[in-house]
Amino acid sequence: MSVSARPHNRLLAAVLTAGVVSAAPAVTANHPLPVPSTATVQLTSAVTDVLANVDAVVGAAADVWDITSSGALALPFNVLYAAVSAVADPAAGPSLLSNLVQQYLNPAYLDALDPYAEEFADYVLAPLAKVLPAPLGTRVGDAIDAGVKAIGDAMDNLPDPAAGLSLVSRFTSRNDLGRLLFATQFAIYSPFSMVGSWIGWLGGVPVNLESSIESAMRDPSEIPGLVSYLAYDVLDPAHGLLGKLVLDAAAPFFLLPGPIGDNPVTNAPGWARSAYRNFTSAATRWLKQVLPTPVTPTPFGSTSGSAVKPAAAITSRADASATHARSERLPVAKFGASSKVPQATGAGSTHHSGAAAPGTRSAATAGAKSRTRSQTN
Repeated sequence: MSVSARPHNRLLAAVLTAGVVSAAPAVTANHPLPVPSTATVQLTSAVTDVLANVDAVVGAAADVWDITSSGALALPFNVLYAAVSAVADPAAGPSLLSNLVQQYLNPAYLDALDPYAEEFADYVLAPLAKVLPAPLGTRVGDAIDAGVKAIGDAMDNLPDPAAGLSLVSRFTSRNDLGRLLFATQFAIYSPFSMVGSWIGWLGGVPVNLESSIESAMRDPSEIPGLVSYLAYDVLDPAHGLLGKLVLDAAAPFFLLPGPIGDNPVTNAPGWARSAYRNFTSAATRWLKQVLPTPVTPTPFGSTSGSAVKPAAAITSRADASATHARSERLPVAKFGASSKVPQATGAGSTHHSGAAAPGTRSAATAGAKSRTRSQTN
């Protein structure tokens, strides 16, 4: 049995310097584990598994809200970015149109600034397939992969989107007007992201509580740390609910022209990001002072001491050093001289089928990123 927290909140973000304190369950010779009956273990483990599946379903629902609201609100902006770029380079018009179409319709196109179709496949369809019992889940996952590949193959007939993506990326990261528009786009989206963050967090509350109760039954000495774990889930400025909401509100400011926003050439943080990092650092220090070290719950039936993660890992869409381009995930290609925009390697879209876990992306080479879902069922 495994219980895991969803690895994302959707809005663009900073690399969060204030990490989450994590501790393994404290089990000592002075506090031996109680030995519950087999029936109790099976019952509580089954309850935790059900709640974990509920968490996955609610998480997928939150992502449906997140992706559809973001895509709809961004559509006029994405059209504007393409139009402005086409005026600057008329020859790139077909590539710009291809990039825009594939951003919304091609689930195999991972390189777009915000690949809505790919995100829907990875963060909605794939998690729902994993909830299904075997072998149905594996078969559904295989069908999803086959559908992604078929659509990607069909989209290969469109013009290469790499040049269009490069122009749009440059306009929204290096041009002050483009950055102002991009920040406005995400400021409009921010309240919707807050709703998605709240829904996603709420879905994980039952399994976190149940797992903590089971862990306390196994070893009552863990209770202070388990209470701290639950408090961190709400208050942690990096990965807790409060931290996600603050991040949703602050992130659009990172995209503004300097000195408020980040420097797109040197990757130096702007005033907004610096203030955000100072907040997370101060809040983390305060939590460490007032709360015991959090203990990761270990539900009955768990084969690992870390079956439940103290907090969901957030990866950033707005920081050049991020390796996962999900909104958290403002595109990695957005900022910095070291940012790489996919280079044209021939006609068609950049997609690949490989062996990465669902919801993850290989940072190896632009245009050769990989994903598979069925192998993890």
